[in-house]
Formats: sequence, C-alpha cells, structure tokens
Amino acid sequence: MNEKRQRQRRRVLRTGRILFANGACILDCTIKNITEHGAMLQIDHAGSVPDEFQLYEPTKLLLHEARVVRRANHMVGVAITSTRDIAESLDPRLKRLKMIA
Repeated sequence: MNEKRQRQRRRVLRTGRILFANGACILDCTIKNITEHGAMLQIDHAGSVPDEFQLYEPTKLLLHEARVVRRANHMVGVAITSTRDIAESLDPRLKRLKMIA
C-alpha cells in the first residue's frame, strides 16, 4: 500500500473518546497513531462512528475536531482539522471533559 500521508504518524497506544451529538454520545477507542493532521483509531463498532466528531485525549487534555477519511474492520482513519488544549479552558462545556477519563 502506498503511503499518502504528508507526515509520518507517531505510534502511540492511548485511550481516546469519540464525542458526538453535542457530547451526548461517547464511544471509547484506542488511538494507534497520531499527528497534528490525522490519526488511526481502533474501535469495536467502527460503523457507529459518525463522519464528523470530536476526539478527546484525556491523558493530554486535548480535544480534536475530526473527520473520517477511512474505515476498515475495527479501524477508523481520521483527518484532524483543529485541536484545542482544554487544560486551562474556562468554558464550562470543556471543563466537564476533564472528568471523563
């Protein structure tokens, strides 16, 4: 398979949370690799992941806006369109994310 990524992704093994429906729905996932522009997620029910969602990294307190670019078995490849550091955020909606670990 030809590599189409502009930057090599870092291999990681992190817990992630997929948030959608204004944060009402949360799916657990494993982040397998990531860059500032994309990530590969492992999730049991890849078909239940919407085309656009927020990816939360609780260990780093980062919230990424993500868009699905590939689905295969239990893997979902996403493009990351923006990232927010919620560690110092005063937004009450983001503060509650700090409690989701």
